[in-house]
Amino acid sequence: MATRASPESARSPMSTGLKLILALLTLAFVPMIGARVALSLFALELGAGSFEVGVIAAGSQIPMLFISIPVSMALDRWGARPLLYASACCSVTGAVLPFFVPTIASVYAAALLFGAANTLAFQPTQTVVGLLSTPATLSRNFSRYAFISSFTAFIGPFASGIAIDAVGQQSAMLVYLPFALAMLVLLLVWGQSLPAPVGAKSAAGGLKETLRHREVWRLVAMSSICCVGFELYPFLLPLFGHAAGLSASVIGATVSVSAIGMIVLPLTLPRLSIWLGEERVLGLCLVLMGVSLVLLLAGSGAAVLVASSFIYGYACYAANPITSTLAYARLPPAAASQFLAVRNTGNAALRVLTPPAFGALAAAIGLAGVFVAGAALMGMAGAWVGRKPGRV
Repeated sequence: MATRASPESARSPMSTGLKLILALLTLAFVPMIGARVALSLFALELGAGSFEVGVIAAGSQIPMLFISIPVSMALDRWGARPLLYASACCSVTGAVLPFFVPTIASVYAAALLFGAANTLAFQPTQTVVGLLSTPATLSRNFSRYAFISSFTAFIGPFASGIAIDAVGQQSAMLVYLPFALAMLVLLLVWGQSLPAPVGAKSAAGGLKETLRHREVWRLVAMSSICCVGFELYPFLLPLFGHAAGLSASVIGATVSVSAIGMIVLPLTLPRLSIWLGEERVLGLCLVLMGVSLVLLLAGSGAAVLVASSFIYGYACYAANPITSTLAYARLPPAAASQFLAVRNTGNAALRVLTPPAFGALAAAIGLAGVFVAGAALMGMAGAWVGRKPGRV
């Protein structure tokens, strides 16, 4: 069972390495998240249709699906610094390529490059947070990680919109260049403060050994359930809004409210974890995801939309920090790192599969039936996750 932190020990000062990794996380994620919006809009300006835009969106997930485990092995062999250098270089190339070669093909390539940058930064930054934390500071440090992830999810698209309106689609791609270059500078100056690699022996045979841990499969199942909920609401909300006759601006404003909830959760997560324990908090968040779906069945009034979106945003960001905290509390460091790779691969697959699966279900039983089914799934999952820790 995870060791719970006292409020006093959780406030211990951050090391240079932890400050560096949180700064690198910010610089890495703003371009990656913002580029998803910018590349889709750039493709539309170049004459792409909805199918091409969908392929571009899927392209950003392909690297996470296929290279998460190789990245984990490289992380064990060589440490986080080379992978973060590679991530920054992918962001640099993804930013400049559509600017100098404004074609649909270059937009496709940029989507893959930003997806690779995401994969090369996401797992190393989480691994370093785990390695630089003690049992007493795990929950707080991963909450800091989640807060920055939430903050960048809000800032990235916002910055993209301002840049596009100010300088146009093509030039707006260069707004991400300073972020990537700043990453390279920070790594050159303070990169030595990052922890050393776990070791080649772990990288070579660690994955099979990791998969023998019963706790790994429990954590993967918990994360996968949360990923379904994470993808379900953004997929269903536009369908609900269209059926209810809501304007695009109202739908967009409703989605933006969820960002506020995403930022609030990491601020409260450490205290909730101390009070209830990690599994119960995660179970509660799954139940809240179900509540956010049920609320939409009450109508399309402003109060209902705001409440539903805020509750969803608050609940959906719990999975990564909690499962990461539990992995580093219950598994050896090398096994925890390998777990992150397995989790990220599975989550990437679910991000691709969940929308079409529930879209087919909506066609079969109707939109209201999908809301009920999704809420029931989240509620049952929350009851399973939140029961006595350690049981499968």
